[in-house]
Order: sequence, then C-alpha cells, then structure tokens
Amino acid sequence: MRNYKIGCFVAVLLTSAFLIYAASQNNSIYIGIVISLFLFWFFKSVFFTSEEDKRENEERNRQYEEAQKKREQLKITAIEELKKMKIDKMKAEWSKYYKRNQFSFIDKLSGVEFEEFLLKILKEKGYTNVRLTNETGDQGMDILFTDSDGKEVGIQAKRYSGSVGNSAVQQLLGGMLYYSCQKGIIATTSKFTQSAIELASKDSRISLWERNKIEKLYYDTMPSEIPPFSIEKAKQIGLSYHTRLPRFEIEKIFKKYDLDYRYDYKSSDIDQ
Repeated sequence: MRNYKIGCFVAVLLTSAFLIYAASQNNSIYIGIVISLFLFWFFKSVFFTSEEDKRENEERNRQYEEAQKKREQLKITAIEELKKMKIDKMKAEWSKYYKRNQFSFIDKLSGVEFEEFLLKILKEKGYTNVRLTNETGDQGMDILFTDSDGKEVGIQAKRYSGSVGNSAVQQLLGGMLYYSCQKGIIATTSKFTQSAIELASKDSRISLWERNKIEKLYYDTMPSEIPPFSIEKAKQIGLSYHTRLPRFEIEKIFKKYDLDYRYDYKSSDIDQ
C-alpha cells in the first residue's frame, strides 16, 4: 500500500509539473498552478486522511444515523397519536350516522343534504360504487351506483314540497342515456302526478320512489340501535374519508415531538 501511495504521489508530481510547463508556454502559468494544487489536495484527501479524521467521520455518521432513527420513531409516535384522534372523531360521526330520527327530519334537508341522505341508504343496503355526479349540467342525474345485479343505476333526487311531474321523467331518460344507465330512479320527498306515473310505467327500467317508499327504506335499512364501531364499516360508508383533522391539531402534535408537519406528514399516514 505504501509503494502504491508513493507511485500515485510521483504521478501527481509529474502531472503537475507538466501542467505548469504547458500552461507557461501559453502564458497561463497560474491556471497550471491552480490545477496542480487541486491535484495535490485531492491526493491528500484520498490517501492521507488521518486515523483521527476517520474516527471523527465515523462518529458523525453514527450520530446522524441515530438521529434519523430517533426522528423516525418520533414520527411513528406522532402518527399513532393522530390516528387515535381520528378514530375518536369517527366514532362521534358514527353515532350521528346511525342515530334514527323521526322521518319528518327529511323536510328540513336541503337539496344537497337530501342527496347525501339517499347516499347513506344506498351504501347501507350494500350497493357498490355509490357516488354523486357532482357535475354542472348533470343531465338530470344526481346519484350513480351499481346494484346487486351489476347494473348501473342513476337517481334523480327531487327535494320537493309539490308534486313531481312529467318533466322529471323526461330528464331522467336523458340522464340514463348520458351516463349509460340500465335503470333509473326518481326519488322525491313528496309525490308524483298521475301523468308522471303513467309516463314512467311505459318503461320498465324506471322506478318512482315517493315519500312513503323512502320512509320505509329508511326504517328498514337503518338499524334501530347504534351498532358497535367498525373501521371497515366506517370505510365502506365513507366516514373515514370525510373525517378530517384540522391542520392546527396536526401541527400541534408534530410540534410536541419536535417535528415539522410540513415535511414529516402526509394525509395518507393516518388514513384508516
């Protein structure tokens, strides 16, 4: 190893001498000197690092690794605390979700709240891919889902006080065509005109849900008592997705463990 170092040193020395000579021939001797000094510095740092320097480097690396491990452990602890907070909030929402009210509460719902109420019933009945269209110009369709036969179904929700007429049936047919639905439903908090009932009866794919039918679905579907909390069920009915922790609470927990939530936190970390 010693002979190898001497050989490398001689090579660096000769190279430097050549560079200085070549640079002097081009009136650039200072460039040659700078390059030579760099070569000597590089040679020293590679081959002549002292044992003390090596030990210091090793100690710094060890301390860095320990600090990283400690930080990761603190992050895990913070995330677990946030998960517990989220579960506590989900349990509170769970109680609200399954609390059965007198059906008259439906009259106090807004149009959007009525759509969300229907979503709850559909999810609880076990239908899949239940979602709002959430489109501007939704072509007369508010909710889409897949029924037990695997057919795509669309619902037009009518939060009305008066009777629903023919135009709603016509809009539903347009929405079924637009969303490629095999079945269509009009759900209302009131009732249908006789002409709307007659028009809908001409197409076996269309169902009309008036107030009495929705009330029966509500009481038949929602349990009479609040069931035990289940994370899997909470995922299924959407509570996990809709339950969010305020930013200040997340920041507070991370600050408690001397962490910065901006760098150490992702929303997926606490998804249940």
